[in-house]
Amino acid sequence: MLPLKILHIIWSTEMGGISKVVLHLCEEQQKDSDMQVSVFCAKGKSALFEEFEKKGIPIFAGQFKGALQISYSAYKDVKMLMTQFDLIHFHSYNPLLAFAAKQSGKKIIYTEHGNFGIGRKKKLNDRIVSWMQKQFLNKNINAITFNSKFTESQSIHRFGLHRPTKKVIYNGVPLNLSSASSTNQFRKSENEFILAAIGRLAQVKRFDRLLNALSKIKHSNFRLIIMGTGPEEMPLKKQAHDLQLTDKVHFAGQGDSIQLLKESNVCVIPSQGEAFGLVAIEAYQHGKQVLVFEDGGGVTEVVEQLEPNSVLKTENELADRLSTLIQDITHSEEGKMSARKNYAAQYSMQIMSSKIKNLYLSI
Repeated sequence: MLPLKILHIIWSTEMGGISKVVLHLCEEQQKDSDMQVSVFCAKGKSALFEEFEKKGIPIFAGQFKGALQISYSAYKDVKMLMTQFDLIHFHSYNPLLAFAAKQSGKKIIYTEHGNFGIGRKKKLNDRIVSWMQKQFLNKNINAITFNSKFTESQSIHRFGLHRPTKKVIYNGVPLNLSSASSTNQFRKSENEFILAAIGRLAQVKRFDRLLNALSKIKHSNFRLIIMGTGPEEMPLKKQAHDLQLTDKVHFAGQGDSIQLLKESNVCVIPSQGEAFGLVAIEAYQHGKQVLVFEDGGGVTEVVEQLEPNSVLKTENELADRLSTLIQDITHSEEGKMSARKNYAAQYSMQIMSSKIKNLYLSI
C-alpha cells in the first residue's frame, strides 16, 4: 500500500500557536510509514520555516500577500503542487488557495484553530472573506476538525457547517518538553512565589484581568512573569504602572517558556474566548496548577475536566485564590502534580496524530 500523501496548508511560519501545532503534527506524522507529509506556507519564509526544514519536513514557500489577492501565477503554481498529493489539509483560509484546492479535485480537510478575531471590529474585506469561507466550508470540504468544543460551537454559529463531517480533536503537545537551561532564570529566592503568564500580548489573552486581580493582593512575596510580545504590551505596561505593580510584574518578552513553567508556582491563563490554550497542557506536563476564568473558551474545557475548582468567575475570585496560594507557599502538591502529569499525557501529539489519521482514512 502506497503512503497517503498529505499537503498541509498554513498561512505563515511565524511564532504562533498554529505554526507550532502543525510543525509538531508533521513531525509525528513523519514517523508513520502510511503517511507522507509536506507543508505549503502561503506567506513565504518566516521564523519557524527553518525548523520545518531541520526536521526534514518538505516545505514550500508561496508568495501570497493578502486574503483578496488575485494572482493567476500564484494560483497556477499552488494548484499544480496540490495535484501531487492525495489530500489537502487546511489550517487557515485564503480564497485563492481554497479555489485551487477545489479545482485540484483532491480530498480536503479543514482544521479550525479558532482564530476568530473576537472583539475586533470587522471591516468590509473581513465580511467578504468570511462569506467566501462559509461557502467553501459548506460546499467543498470533506471534513472539518476543531481544537475544542468551544471552537466547534463558534464555527457552527458562524458558518453553519451542515454538510461536512465534523469532529473535535484536541491539540496535542510533544511529550517530555524540556528547557535549554538547567539553572534558575526567573526565581530570585526560594520563598518567592512565581506566577507564570505566557502568550501573545493580544486582546483575547486578557492579561489586564490578571493585573487587576494582582492589585488586590496584599502579600509582597510574589512576582508575575509575563512572557510574550504583541500589540497590548505598552497598554499592559502602563496598566501595571498605574496599579503600582511595576516591582511585581516583569515583562520577559520572548523567552524559554518551559523554563518559566518549571520555576513557577502557578500558571494563570486569564484569556476570554480562546480556542484552546497549549500553555495549560505544557503547565500540566510539569505538574503545575493552572487557573482560568469560566469564560476562557477552549482552555477552560481543558482545566475543568481535571480541576474544576481552578475555574474562576471574577477578578476578585482570582485575587482571593492567589492570596491563599501565596500565603501557603510551602504546601506540598506532590500528589496533585502526578495527577496533572498523567492528565497531560492524554493530550499527546501521538494521540492527536492517530485521530487525524483515522479521519483521513474515513473520507
